[in-house]
Amino acid sequence: MLLDHASPAAICPLRLSGWLVLLMSLGACHAKPPTAGNPNATAPFAVEHLQAASTANERRFDGQVEAVNETQISAQTNGTVAAWLQDVGQRVAAGSVVVRLRSAERRAGALQAEAALREASAAAVEAANRFGRITEMHARQVVPKATLDSATAAHEAAQARLAAARAGVDAAREGLAYTQVTAPYSAVITSRQVRLGETVASGTPLFTLLATEALRVSVDLPADAAEAVRSTGHAVLLLPSGPLTLAPSTVFPVLDPASGSRRIRFTLPTNISGPLTGPLTGLLPGAHITVGVPGAATTQLSVPLSAIIERDEITAVYVWEPQQGRTRLRQVRLGVLRGERREVLAGVSVGDQIAVDTALALQQVRLEQAQAPAGTAP
Repeated sequence: MLLDHASPAAICPLRLSGWLVLLMSLGACHAKPPTAGNPNATAPFAVEHLQAASTANERRFDGQVEAVNETQISAQTNGTVAAWLQDVGQRVAAGSVVVRLRSAERRAGALQAEAALREASAAAVEAANRFGRITEMHARQVVPKATLDSATAAHEAAQARLAAARAGVDAAREGLAYTQVTAPYSAVITSRQVRLGETVASGTPLFTLLATEALRVSVDLPADAAEAVRSTGHAVLLLPSGPLTLAPSTVFPVLDPASGSRRIRFTLPTNISGPLTGPLTGLLPGAHITVGVPGAATTQLSVPLSAIIERDEITAVYVWEPQQGRTRLRQVRLGVLRGERREVLAGVSVGDQIAVDTALALQQVRLEQAQAPAGTAP
């Protein structure tokens, strides 16, 4: 109910509260009818003449914060979980060992490969020495060419076996290294899929990592809303600290056949790392974020935040009425916040003069009440 110019029957029954002065400025029960004043009377305080502005409507959808890097780490060899060096909730550095597996097969294979390498090395040395002697003897024409050819072939075969043995050692060591499962990047452990002492096979999930430094917001939009984001090149993310306009980082090229929606991702700035400081304070993976999509433009009124008075269940602004030369408190219904201004849905109209400083306007109201003729309400 708009309280400006209200009848005595509508206002007199109002319960007086701790802010009586504010309610009294809404109008007295037996106020003197207003008289025509100077239509060009200047307000004794700073005012803003309301003008209609064209504003694009926003369609709002529910998005979810995700980590750009979230990985489920699996075993790459058979073995038994011998030790957990890190637990859920702990941050691990890149390359640090998280799980240690025990695998007798891998260890035995590594020892066998090393033994084969020593054997191949000895054979290669022997073949190289024989090849050197035969080459010298052939140069002195002591041995025939066939003997030299045989020594050359034996030397080359020994070198090939040595190379194969070295590759076998590398493969065995790599397999043995699989028994120590490390973090591929700096992240937080979010879950464990196996327990100490369990036997795992290659491909068994062990734990899940999530990096909180890089986050994104994913939202599923209807086809027309997704096209609006693609064509305008941006959307507004309504974060806890305020709106943030971002360009989409990924627009999926296909629609979901079940819902007909199209997924769009927005990569968030990286200033939420560490203790989560900055404009994105408090964002964590899994949080739900409202995404505003540009819509058709409409004409709307808005007032600065400094002009708004909110007390209990009443929201109002001070309006200067030049025709009567007076200040009145007018109840309004507000819409969405747009930067330092708030949309007004009802209670004021184009051309109204709104006080931008409520304290000065209240002083003027008190002055007008003090100067009111005897027999009228203050």
